Amino acid sequence: MTLTRMIEDHPEMFRGLYRLGETRAKPVITYQVETLAATRDEALPLLDRHYDEIAQFKGVQKLDPDWETYDALEKTGKLWVMTVRDRGIMVGYIVMVISRALHYRNLIMATEDIHFLLPEYRKGLIGYRLLAKAKQAMKEKGAKMAIMRCKARQSHAVLFERLGGELSDMVYAFTL
Repeated sequence: MTLTRMIEDHPEMFRGLYRLGETRAKPVITYQVETLAATRDEALPLLDRHYDEIAQFKGVQKLDPDWETYDALEKTGKLWVMTVRDRGIMVGYIVMVISRALHYRNLIMATEDIHFLLPEYRKGLIGYRLLAKAKQAMKEKGAKMAIMRCKARQSHAVLFERLGGELSDMVYAFTL
C-alpha cells in the first residue's frame, strides 16, 4: 500500500502530520456547545484514545458509557457538552453535570464528568481556553461552584490553579 493510499484510507492517523516541503496548516480552533446526540459518534474514537491513555484500573474499568443516563441528564438540562474543533474536526471535549449538591441543597454545582484534548493540541492555550470557557458557561448557568478533576498520574493542577481553582479533595480508589 502506498503512503498516499494509506493517508486516503486512514486520514485520522495522519492528522497533524505533513510531508517534507509542505507548509503546515495552522489550526483553526473553535469551541462549540453541542448536544450529546450530535457529538456521540464523532467523539467515540477520542473516547477510546482517552480511555487508553488514562484508565488506571483497566481490569475493572471497562469502557462502556451509560448512554441512557447521559441522555436522561441532557433531557433535564443537567448535562452540558462543549467540543473543541480544528477546521470542523473534533479534537477535544468537556462534559459537565449541573445539579444541586446533595449535602448543600441550595448550592448549584457543576461537576466535570470528563474532559480530553488530543495530545497534539495540548501545547499553547487550547486546553486552557476549553476549561475557562466551561467554567464561565457554568457560572452563566447559575452554578456557584465548579468541580474539575484530573488523574494523579497526569496532573492538571497548574492549569486548574491558573483558572483560579483550589485543591479541595484527594480521592483514593480501591479495586475490590
